[in-house]
Amino acid sequence: MEDEKSMEAAQVEDIELIGVVFQDEVSYRLRFPFHQMVSPNEYVLEMGYCYNISSFYCPNTSYWFGDFILLQSSIDSALIERITNHSEVMKTMGLRDAAFWLSWGLLYGVYILILSCALAFLLKHFYFHLSNISTLFVLFFLYGISSICFCFMMSALLKKPKITALVVILFSLCFEFLSITTTFKILPSALELIFHIFCTFAFGAGLLKILYFQKCGQSFSLSDIMAESFTLFLLFDIVLYMLLTFYFDKIVPDKYGLPYPPLFFLKKNYWFKSRKPDTSDVPTNEQSRGNIFSENIEPVPPEFDGKEAIRLNDIKKTYKVQNTKMGALRGLSLDIYEGQITAILGHSGAGKTTLLNILGGFCKPTDGSATIFEYNIAERKDMEQIRQFSAVCPQFNIQFECLTVKENLKIFAILKGIPFSDIENEVEKMETLLDISAIQNTQAKNLSGGQKRKLTLAITFLGQPQVLLIDEPTAGLF
Repeated sequence: MEDEKSMEAAQVEDIELIGVVFQDEVSYRLRFPFHQMVSPNEYVLEMGYCYNISSFYCPNTSYWFGDFILLQSSIDSALIERITNHSEVMKTMGLRDAAFWLSWGLLYGVYILILSCALAFLLKHFYFHLSNISTLFVLFFLYGISSICFCFMMSALLKKPKITALVVILFSLCFEFLSITTTFKILPSALELIFHIFCTFAFGAGLLKILYFQKCGQSFSLSDIMAESFTLFLLFDIVLYMLLTFYFDKIVPDKYGLPYPPLFFLKKNYWFKSRKPDTSDVPTNEQSRGNIFSENIEPVPPEFDGKEAIRLNDIKKTYKVQNTKMGALRGLSLDIYEGQITAILGHSGAGKTTLLNILGGFCKPTDGSATIFEYNIAERKDMEQIRQFSAVCPQFNIQFECLTVKENLKIFAILKGIPFSDIENEVEKMETLLDISAIQNTQAKNLSGGQKRKLTLAITFLGQPQVLLIDEPTAGLF
């Protein structure tokens, strides 16, 4: 045949033909019909390109433009779930739970406000002519806010975005359908009141009530809707969902962070700060060093007595991998003293990062105990006190990609509680210390790996924390 296009046309007429394209005297390429090509999988590492033919007949092109996009979407979703530890890292910088949830609530509240105004105007203009526009706005706005709070509550309970989305959709569809029964008075009154705890049911009941008034030629005013039970329940739902959000966020264990006990709110030390941490149940290293050979321990100089800042006592951490237990830490006992720089050395997989994660409050030890200035790291309340005078620099970088270097430093300075009058000087000092003044107006997403690492270190050093936990600080700098 004269060229490959002629071969392509012949293969369309006879799909069983196999083409041979000679590149020179000793090399050639085979041209199989597109339906006989094997799609890439874990056993096929590479496939040849399709030359001079339309993308329809090219399996490679259809793979990249079709299946690969779906695969990439799944990968993106998985990555979103894996980076949820960023909120826990920000908590080490001083972020409060209430501030975290309320910030998202305010953001979505603005969206709900705009949508509620638009929906109220459109429905008033095209359908609910007899109803007051403020009545429609109140109903949609309260439902929107309660729905957002319901999503927050489920995300705090379930922790997985995909599962949360599925559960929220199922609940919404189920109770929206059940709200239709309020028109026919099928359900008992007591059961209807119970179902009003779910915001979709209350919203459906309210919308049907307005629709009923419209059909009867009666107006539904703002005073009418404020006197209805579904309006009161929507307000009640907002408060209930937010309280449950804070509660579930504290007690439901996650991959990162330490959970509170279920009845934490009944303990006195949760509501009132104790003057001195209770470490009566935390053994000292001297009580458990009988199994350690004295010749392997360097004697502690007398001037360090009583200056223990961090105390580790028989710390163990075990992970379960494919039904087998892997020990990352196997009984580590160590004292780290105030005013000293202590480096933890070891090969990859020795447990250095695991130890720093335990000290930073990202995970709980399997066994053993540890204290930082007599605060027990295994207690969530004590860890919150520790985070007021400590800072953690993890292996990965911490920054908001859309903000500049200076804006990132200012945001984290506010989170750390630095007075507003001192923020500018503190930011300039960190920029000079880490030599990032020249890039202070550059967005974080445009920084190199080394520059991002410098920014993360600058964020960690803000406020001159009393205890610094740094994991591979020079990674990417040299």
